[in-house]
Amino acid sequence: MASGIRFAVLGPVRAWRDGVEIDLGSPQQRAVLAILLLREDGQVSLDELIDGVWGDQPPRAAISIVRTYIYRLRRILGPGDTTIASVGGGYTLRVPADAVDLRVFRAALARAEAARRAGELELTAACLQEALDQWTGPPLMGVGGRFLDGQRAALAQHRLGVLEDRLAADVELGEYVRAVVGLSTLVNESPLRERPRELLMLALYRSGRQADALAVYQKTRELLATELGLDPGPGLQEIHRQILGADPRLAGEAASQASAPVVGMVPSQLPAAVPDFTGREEIIKELTLAASAPDGPRVIGITGLAGVGKTALATQFGHALRERFPDGQLFISLTDADGRPVETGEALQFLLQSIGTPAHLIPDGTCQRAAMWRSSIVGRRLLLVLDDIQDGEQANCLMLDTGSLVVVTAQRRLPEVAGARWFTLEGLAPGEALRFLRAIVGPALDRHDPQAVDDIAAACSYLPLPLRVLASRVAARPDWDLGRAGIGLSSRVPNIDLRMPDCAAAVRPLDRSYERLPQAVARAFRLLAGVEGIDLSVPLAASVLGLTEDEADRLLEILADLHLLRRGRPGRYRYPDLVRSYVRCRFGIADHEQGRKRGRGAVPQLVGAVSGRVAQPEAAPAGVW
Repeated sequence: MASGIRFAVLGPVRAWRDGVEIDLGSPQQRAVLAILLLREDGQVSLDELIDGVWGDQPPRAAISIVRTYIYRLRRILGPGDTTIASVGGGYTLRVPADAVDLRVFRAALARAEAARRAGELELTAACLQEALDQWTGPPLMGVGGRFLDGQRAALAQHRLGVLEDRLAADVELGEYVRAVVGLSTLVNESPLRERPRELLMLALYRSGRQADALAVYQKTRELLATELGLDPGPGLQEIHRQILGADPRLAGEAASQASAPVVGMVPSQLPAAVPDFTGREEIIKELTLAASAPDGPRVIGITGLAGVGKTALATQFGHALRERFPDGQLFISLTDADGRPVETGEALQFLLQSIGTPAHLIPDGTCQRAAMWRSSIVGRRLLLVLDDIQDGEQANCLMLDTGSLVVVTAQRRLPEVAGARWFTLEGLAPGEALRFLRAIVGPALDRHDPQAVDDIAAACSYLPLPLRVLASRVAARPDWDLGRAGIGLSSRVPNIDLRMPDCAAAVRPLDRSYERLPQAVARAFRLLAGVEGIDLSVPLAASVLGLTEDEADRLLEILADLHLLRRGRPGRYRYPDLVRSYVRCRFGIADHEQGRKRGRGAVPQLVGAVSGRVAQPEAAPAGVW
């Protein structure tokens, strides 16, 4: 273009000269330019401009105002191929054909039609995409008036028709995944247009999702009956009939097998059920009742202390329900091997590939991946387990469609997850812990003193992972008595030798939990563990930490929400024995003794010198477990 000027009306009304945007002035002045551009070199009378800008209520000086706008636009456009000429009682804007996005759009459509008549399907799709690429938003943004409002509606409908043609070409080319994503989005944006639903049914059927295709028809019939009191049109009824009859005319050959989904692939990603999974009958019953209720939650959350068995429970529960979700069961851990959160975009890529989306079709942006995920799961009945999630907003990005179920495991409740029903998982009941130990040790457990078994299970806070480590140690050393295998565990502050690989494995979940704590919370966690022999109260915690009671109360509640403290009577908290032991053995004696001394000094003032006296420091047991 000699003049270097380019105009846009398929989005905000804008102009550029040599790549630099031009200030087009007020909205009314932009409207005058837009009207001239839409006429494509045709004459526009002064009356038409006035009516287009102001309708039936023009200002008294409308004629002089329009002439002023024309004068300013001429100065803005300057000399060159683009000029506003006075013709008769009006004006015409002469502009090169490739300088206006609307003309480029129409030229691309003309090439697409020629390619279609020639049977060149790939070229047709490319030309249609070129036409759609001209659009940057709703047409004629930033300008108003009766004429432009009508043009805006007509252009928007024109674009929808072209988009339908482009997606129809994808279906014929065998690009079923891309077609389903685009058509699902179009159906959501324009729910009463029937052609996108016809194409969506065809794309789903050809990609091996016959049930989903029929579900689209059923939803469409219900929508049209509710909104308009109508039945689906002839096109929808015909494709519905053809799908029911497996009409061979519906079959299409994929032009690009590499981009087609894996037909019939049903993800089954739940980890293997734990062979010695023990107990939990009551909470599994509650979870099943919640998931089975007609108005039950779409999201079930399981929360509890690190290492309490949330993942094992979610897996066991998922296996019990898998038959209800014939389209697949997905499992993803949202914490990596180093304890860091997995990026949402990375999680979306994994899930999209899990349901058969080829990697090269997955967009780069997180928002685009989320949109593709939502479109891809429409009508599917899936079970999704989001394990060890730390961010509620991330969970919302990964949610499933109605009819599916999401199971979330997290150390704390995530209030951001709308509609979730949360269940708290505690340690095993004493009887369950005994059964669990026997499942690993076998009959040899019976030769040990029952009271010693109970004491050691209690010292493990009845947590499955430490119990498994202890039971494995006993099973591997049949000549040891239980006391030697669990040396230190029956003491008030059990000893853990973190140099021992099995001990380190037992508390690794607590390591991760601690590493996520903010600095102030981590300090409180270490110091308060030194206060022994009495429940923590808010005033006592405030004295130990050197904080106000409001500040101490906030920290105690954070630790309790993470299950690192147990709530007792109102305003009272206590460390689980194993957690207190973890603090002592992981961070050494310094913080432990500092907490002891501060607690010992604070207790007489707060609860009385006799009843509130804390235990004297003990020597750490010499043994390890």
